[in-house]
Amino acid sequence: MGFSKMIELLQKKDERKIIDDSIVIVKIKQEAKEIEKFLKENLELELNKKTQIFKNKQGVNFCGYKINEYRLKIRDKGKRKLKKKVKN
Repeated sequence: MGFSKMIELLQKKDERKIIDDSIVIVKIKQEAKEIEKFLKENLELELNKKTQIFKNKQGVNFCGYKINEYRLKIRDKGKRKLKKKVKN
């Protein structure tokens, strides 16, 4: 689901749900701050204390993948699990 569709659904009071484990990739830190402000002011949503902002080049580990500005790569732990499942 695209970000604009997600925002559209969240604006409907009866459609609000807790969004857990998600990432937003932006080019500059200011954009992340603007998204945070929008969520708080317009949707009455707040990010929790575990929320972190990383540089694109650094990348993030998310749902078994390493995501950075150029690629989505399966993490080594995920590769090992997959190989083990295939062997059995």
